[in-house]
Amino acid sequence: MTPWDTAAVLAMGEALWQVERGRPAGISGTSQGIVMRDVRVDTAGNRDVSGTCTDFGGRGAGDHNVARAMHIKVNGGKKGGHLNSGKMNRPMDLLSALRSFIRVAETGSFSVVSRELHVSQPTISRQILLLENHYGVRLFSRTTRCLTLTDDGRTLLEHAQNVQTMMDDAHLALSQRQSGVYGHIRLGTPTAFGLYLTRHLPALLEQHPELSVELVVSDSFGDIVRDGIDMAIRVGMGSSGTTITRHLADVERVLVGSPDFVSRHPRPRHPNDLLGLSPVVYTYGTQEPEWLFRKGNQEVRMPMHSAFRTNSSEVVHRAVVEGIGVGLMPLFSVAEELRSGRLLRVLPDWHAPALDLHVVYPGPQGISLRRRAVLNFILSLAAELSAGDVSVREGALQE
Repeated sequence: MTPWDTAAVLAMGEALWQVERGRPAGISGTSQGIVMRDVRVDTAGNRDVSGTCTDFGGRGAGDHNVARAMHIKVNGGKKGGHLNSGKMNRPMDLLSALRSFIRVAETGSFSVVSRELHVSQPTISRQILLLENHYGVRLFSRTTRCLTLTDDGRTLLEHAQNVQTMMDDAHLALSQRQSGVYGHIRLGTPTAFGLYLTRHLPALLEQHPELSVELVVSDSFGDIVRDGIDMAIRVGMGSSGTTITRHLADVERVLVGSPDFVSRHPRPRHPNDLLGLSPVVYTYGTQEPEWLFRKGNQEVRMPMHSAFRTNSSEVVHRAVVEGIGVGLMPLFSVAEELRSGRLLRVLPDWHAPALDLHVVYPGPQGISLRRRAVLNFILSLAAELSAGDVSVREGALQE
């Protein structure tokens, strides 16, 4: 067996397309959307051709079989052999389908992704079906109104995003040999994370001396595209069809108070005892703030009525350090004070829900070198953000 030449491959694409529809198997012309894989010719002279025909061209609702392996006798116009819908045959096909899958999972819409990628909606649907056949699992639960990931879909999404990151990193590494990371990037961040990030930025700027970073700090979340933000840190998913979202970390929150404040008040043993401890409450949005605590199978949800409220996480931090009251804070923002003893844990056996941090940036167009460099830098902080400080978490700081 020897590989067919390029012209024969294109001709075979047309032949496959014609034979599949019951037409004579001519070998002239090409068929856009037909991708030939592993094409071989019989050297005995019969010119029987075998190969895999993958149709991603979106030719209409009737094209139900997406990937087929066919054996066709080109000269005789006679079809023979077999049809198989099934596995991905080339890594590039799989990567393309995985990228589409990631965007469908992020946007919750086949039509949005089809517009982004400038292909038909049935094309995206067929790629997802091909992935489901390839892995032998169902990736989405579909209703007329909702498209949600299954457990298997969520597992694949995590791995697919890792694969995409690896591929983008490889592209970045090779591209940087030709051109360095330079230019200006506007990074939107909540106040608490902005203060945390500031401690780490010198390493990024030292690595990329021609890069400049502008931190746009706000505890309210706007539209990053409208506001001209290149990348933003957000709590929760909250993505749209015009943005790409990457999970960063699940950040532990801890209840803390100053040593002076703790010494002047009875030790709380239950979340209900906090109502007498003048909590410092962080307010955001229009909803009444509440704190939720869990311990084993117990759960306590408390509407927070306090004499001191603020919509600034930095003010909450300062108020707690100054002894105004106890506050519920991200562990990364109070780790230094806990290590030094300037703050103490309160109710350490009760746990509040973690903050679900994400990185959001405009998409789906190709990511620039500087944006990729900043994204990789922020993602490198994930382990530290998720783990917190073990010595702080394990210490019995409030007795």
